[in-house]
Amino acid sequence: MSSFVILAIEAKWADCPYVHYLDVDFIPGVYFPEETTFDELITVEAGSVWAGLGLALLLPVAREGELVIHQSQKSLYEMLCTYKALQQELAAARQEITTMQQSKFWKLRNLWHRWKRILTLRR
Repeated sequence: MSSFVILAIEAKWADCPYVHYLDVDFIPGVYFPEETTFDELITVEAGSVWAGLGLALLLPVAREGELVIHQSQKSLYEMLCTYKALQQELAAARQEITTMQQSKFWKLRNLWHRWKRILTLRR
């Protein structure tokens, strides 16, 4: 989540009685899975969402009741974070398999299975 979304959520919207509706994720932003720099001015941290649009509805009459702050795209963001974590876990598992396959034990195991197959075919 970008620092701007956090600021929008933490702002004192409820203190204004004329705010009737607030959605900080009204139009979803772009998800950046890796750190990205634009024109050497802006660096976007990995796993953040930028360039979305929030919506605050203010009316000339005072609100009755508590203000509910909506995050309509929060589940999408959480899904993207889960996807990123699973990608990292998969990459680590693939690296572990590659390391195992390069070990002497694995090479002996493959040799044993080859010999076992050959001996089984000769019977």
